[in-house]
Amino acid sequence: MKANNKCIFLFGYGRFDQRFETVSFILAKELAKNNRVFYIDYPLTTKDAFRLKNTESYKIRQKAFKGENNGIIDTTIPNLKIIVLPPLWSIHFLPEGKLYRKLLQLNEKVIARTINKIVKAEGIDDFIFFNSWIALLVCVGSSVLLGLLRWTSMNEMLRFVLNFRRSSREPG
Repeated sequence: MKANNKCIFLFGYGRFDQRFETVSFILAKELAKNNRVFYIDYPLTTKDAFRLKNTESYKIRQKAFKGENNGIIDTTIPNLKIIVLPPLWSIHFLPEGKLYRKLLQLNEKVIARTINKIVKAEGIDDFIFFNSWIALLVCVGSSVLLGLLRWTSMNEMLRFVLNFRRSSREPG
């Protein structure tokens, strides 16, 4: 079974232009063969952005950081676009607590605002949001189903996505 003619937002683990492609970017390219795919690039932190300021990687993202084209970078692959998020707060070193939670909340708002802006600008009604880190968010229009799921294999994860697609087509 294949997903066809869907709009998919895939939050990737890894940057689209890194030396070695990640499984999530390979998945995005594969899904783009039959679907409209927005690959959400692994975000830079404010620390990364400052450190990489003079690199080609930063220069590729610079217009997107400023909000030009809604943060979208076109690719040579039909149906595949890259979404570049503005730099996020680096929080991995912080202990769990109020500051950590507040900065996490700010980061989540930046991500949601970026995606919502693109959904509105592109006139997207229905889409699937796939977080290739550890969680799966499935969004259909304004309805959001959140499943914090852990899979034992990529096959198990893909089976879940394909079963969701099948169940969403079945009369209910």
